[in-house]
Amino acid sequence: MGIMPGEIDFPAHGGETTRSFCVGFVSSTFRANYIPRWNGSQLVSGIISDDGSIASVNGTLSVTSLVSVSDERYKRNIQPLQQSLDKVTHLTGVSYEWKAEECRGRGFEEGRQIGLIAQDGEKVFPELVLTDGKGYKAVAYDRLVSVLIEAVKEQQKEIKEKEIQYETSLKDKDARIEKLEKALEKMERRMVALERPSKTFALK
Repeated sequence: MGIMPGEIDFPAHGGETTRSFCVGFVSSTFRANYIPRWNGSQLVSGIISDDGSIASVNGTLSVTSLVSVSDERYKRNIQPLQQSLDKVTHLTGVSYEWKAEECRGRGFEEGRQIGLIAQDGEKVFPELVLTDGKGYKAVAYDRLVSVLIEAVKEQQKEIKEKEIQYETSLKDKDARIEKLEKALEKMERRMVALERPSKTFALK
């Protein structure tokens, strides 16, 4: 394994730059770069490896495009998600504030945030929650997209089924009403027929 030190210039406010030290660790199977904190403003710090894994990133990471490997040729034991809608209803979205003062160095933003509580989400979707070596948990929100897609499809199926039931119910009601109307017309004709002899007898 070799160590490759270097320096990176980060642009700061007013056109100035902040020079930060960067160290890269290189081996035949693993290469990692430590990303330092930008002193001019909050950037990120953490470890990023060449194999695509990220051990830790503190702060806000901004990218123009972010994709996940998803080729079918890499996968096995593929199973469709089941009961996604029911499971989603057991998730609780919350707003919260980070303990920024108590957790310095984590890059937590000030102000209110929106998300899930990892411990609660783990009870419903353990596949979406990652736990680090110290027991702290994180939510893979990108994986939640697949769950939401299936939940929407299940909801649309339920809505369609209810629409069909409603339309069928309306047709049944219309048929019953039509049947009653015909029966009423038939009774009216009988009453008219019964009244005619009575009137003729009365005239005589």
